[in-house]
Amino acid sequence: MLQPLRILLTLMAVAQPLSAEDWEVLVIGNPSRSAPGAFADSHAAADTFRQMGLGPVTLRREIGADALGEALEGLTGAPRVVIYFAGPIGAGSSGPMLMGQGGGDPRGAIGPLLARLAGSGTRQAVLLIEDCAGGDGFAGRLQAPEIPAGMTVFMAASAGSTATCPTKPDRLTDRLALATGDSLQSRLGGLWRGADTLPPVDLTPAATPATGSAAEIAVVSGDVIQLAPVAIAATAPTEVIAGTTVDEPAESAVAVATQPPAPAAEPAVFRPLRDEDLLAIPVAAGMPQPSIIVGIIRPPEPEAPPEPEFPEIAFDDASAREALRTDNPALFQAMVDAGRLDPPPESLVTALQTELQRGGCYTSTIDGQWGNGSRRAVDRFAETAGLTAVSQEPDIALYRQILLAGAVTCPAPVVEAAPARPATPRASEPAAAPRPTPAPAPAPAPRPAAPSGGISDGALGGVFR
Repeated sequence: MLQPLRILLTLMAVAQPLSAEDWEVLVIGNPSRSAPGAFADSHAAADTFRQMGLGPVTLRREIGADALGEALEGLTGAPRVVIYFAGPIGAGSSGPMLMGQGGGDPRGAIGPLLARLAGSGTRQAVLLIEDCAGGDGFAGRLQAPEIPAGMTVFMAASAGSTATCPTKPDRLTDRLALATGDSLQSRLGGLWRGADTLPPVDLTPAATPATGSAAEIAVVSGDVIQLAPVAIAATAPTEVIAGTTVDEPAESAVAVATQPPAPAAEPAVFRPLRDEDLLAIPVAAGMPQPSIIVGIIRPPEPEAPPEPEFPEIAFDDASAREALRTDNPALFQAMVDAGRLDPPPESLVTALQTELQRGGCYTSTIDGQWGNGSRRAVDRFAETAGLTAVSQEPDIALYRQILLAGAVTCPAPVVEAAPARPATPRASEPAAAPRPTPAPAPAPAPRPAAPSGGISDGALGGVFR
């Protein structure tokens, strides 16, 4: 099914109806890696040809190989054709080939294309190729084609087989728009020419009578844009702008517009647009008609508050920590909540025992072993601080709870003395008997005195003198 055509009619200056001698102008722009400027070049060329007044201009852009072949086939039977191409150029078995996006089509080969046009009745052809839509590295693939019998051809390009691209404004597309001259050949003088058998193509629009008014019709279908001057009867200078949607092909729309209007006493009036003719449909009640929604403006996201600047305090620096608690309690709270005073995971048990010992709640040795003594210290801490411990096990939440509790001093644990037992003898053991007092030993007998004049020793058993 044919896509709907959008027709814009604007009454402009005075012009004559299209004649059978007008040129059929086809402009193709296929941007690619080798021809990134082909899109802009094709639009500039189409506008230039429209201003020249040669005839209806059809612009095709970004088309594939099959669509390119169909566009060229659409010129079959036209007596005078102008083909402008900006895009990649390939080299096939039949010579240079105009390429579509993604590949080539045999109908794009230049030599066979001219032969087909000549066989269908085309007698004059202008072939203009912008082979410098990229740069020098992608030019140089063109060759002069063989001219079919009975056809006159003018072929020009920016670089052609020389492979040297001129600088602006000397490219073919720039010369078309900027150079002066009464003929197409004079405007493109100095560029590469693959054929020059065509008589000068007059670029001076024909004079038009002062009676009547004219319109310029733009027919858009898919990627096709056609521009052509047509005549519309009017009794007085006026301007009418209207838009509508029809299910007719582009060729039918042009044919209807170019028919001579029937004599009428009143100027042409276009019916008001219906709801189904609107180019934009509102999506919600209360919106203007017609309207085009190009996006939804959302309120800006609120900026996140800047993170506070925390001082660097080691987790085991109790004096600096307590100074911060005194000077700036809010900052101390924020640092504890953010974990900026947390000990390393491997030091958590030791740090907990240290904090509990600092408040007198833990009275054992700080050994990094969490046992019942550590748990009882947590209970004493919670009871003294008047709160419920978040855990009895080593947990970072318990450590932060102890820090935030501040100075907590647990009372010293009370040690009860064991009761004294009376010393009573055992029933199975008799009482010990008193020891007797030993008798005193007898005094030794006095030794006799030794006789004078000698020594007596009882042990020797004799008397010595």
